Amino acid sequence: MDHAGNDRGYCALHKAGHAHSVEVWLGNELAGGLYGVAVGKCFCGESMFTKVSNASKVALVALVEKLKTQDCLMIDQPGSHRPPGTNGRPRDTQRRIPV
Repeated sequence: MDHAGNDRGYCALHKAGHAHSVEVWLGNELAGGLYGVAVGKCFCGESMFTKVSNASKVALVALVEKLKTQDCLMIDQPGSHRPPGTNGRPRDTQRRIPV
């Protein structure tokens, strides 16, 4: 996997105002978070991570609260990095959270 290319792509999307991250800090320690891309009124989550139990869930709640103020209609958070439908679950069972 070309992580450098992925990083450059996300930096370009961030500069264009489309890529976003939500971080949860415990003191000076990064506890967890998530990142993804906003497309129109949908936020497409790419990845969630946690170093402290439930920190990524705290980030998701913060994201939902923020998106409610921005007229977002849906959060699409696939269960893995594989394309929807290729991870053993039908596309319609992947997590789509109406906001």
